[in-house]
Amino acid sequence: MVYRKSFFYVFLIIVAAFLMKIHYLANDGFKIHKVLYHHHFVSDWDVSYSKKEKQTALNILGQPFKYLGKGRQSYVFVSDDDKYVLKLIRYHKCQMPFFTSFLDYFHFSTLSYRKMIEDKKERIKRGMTSYKIAYENLKDITLVEFVHLNPTNDLKKTVIIKDKKSKKYFIDLDNVAFIIQKKAIPLKDSILKEKNNLENLKQILISYVSVGKQCLEKKVFNRDLDNLIRNAGCYNNRVIHVDIGSFYTLNNPSEEDLMQDFNNYIIPMHKLLKSNIPEAIPFFDELISL
Repeated sequence: MVYRKSFFYVFLIIVAAFLMKIHYLANDGFKIHKVLYHHHFVSDWDVSYSKKEKQTALNILGQPFKYLGKGRQSYVFVSDDDKYVLKLIRYHKCQMPFFTSFLDYFHFSTLSYRKMIEDKKERIKRGMTSYKIAYENLKDITLVEFVHLNPTNDLKKTVIIKDKKSKKYFIDLDNVAFIIQKKAIPLKDSILKEKNNLENLKQILISYVSVGKQCLEKKVFNRDLDNLIRNAGCYNNRVIHVDIGSFYTLNNPSEEDLMQDFNNYIIPMHKLLKSNIPEAIPFFDELISL
C-alpha cells in the first residue's frame, strides 16, 4: 500500500512537471522576470536622444503590442497598427543559474564556471554595444526608432503587451531594456516575391549593396554575416538590418579588414541568387564592381 501511494505521488509530480513544461513551451518561455533589468547603470551603454525622439517613441508605445516571436537576444512584439516591433532584451540568457551563488559562497567555483560567467557578461556587453551602434551610427540601415539600454526614471510610461497566449501585461518601460524598430518583411521573402519583377528586384539589390558600402564607410563590422539573409529585411524595397545584435567596431581597421568584411557581406546574397534567380547575378556582380 505504501509503495502504491509513493508511486501515485511520483506519477502526479511527473504529470505536473510535464504540464508545466507544455505551458512553458506554448508561451515560448516568455515570463516578465526574464526581461527586467539585472544590472545598474552602465555609462558605456548610455544613449543620448532628443526630446522629439523621446516623444516619438512614447507615441509609438501608446498602443498595445502583441507577441510576434523570439530571437536569441530578445522577445519581439508587433504594434497594433502593424508598423513597428518592440524588442524586449532577454536578460535571463545572460544570468547564471540560482545555484551558482551557492557555489560562490562556499568557494566551489571552478575555472570552467568562472569562464561561463565571463562569457555571459561578454555576451550582454556585445549585445548592448551593438544596439548602441545601430541607433547612433546605423539608423538609416536599421530603421531603429529608439533604444533604451539602462534603467531610468524619466520615461514614466507603461506599455501593454500580450504574450503568445494573449495574456496581457503592463510593462514599466523604465525598468526594461528595449528597442523600437520599423517592421520589415524578411529579405528572402521579398527577393523571391519580386523574382518576376525585374525592376523591383534591381531596387532591392541596389539597396543591399548600398547597405554593405555604408557599413564599410562607417567602419562597422558584423559578427553574424553567415546568417545575414535571415537577419535582414525589406522595407518598401529598401534593405535593412533587422537583427541588430552583432555590430562592432575596431580601432583603426585596415583596408584589408574592411574589404574582407564587405566580401563576406556579399556572399549570402550571391548564394541566394544562384539558387533561386541566377539570371540576376550579372546585374548584382556589376553593382559590386562599381
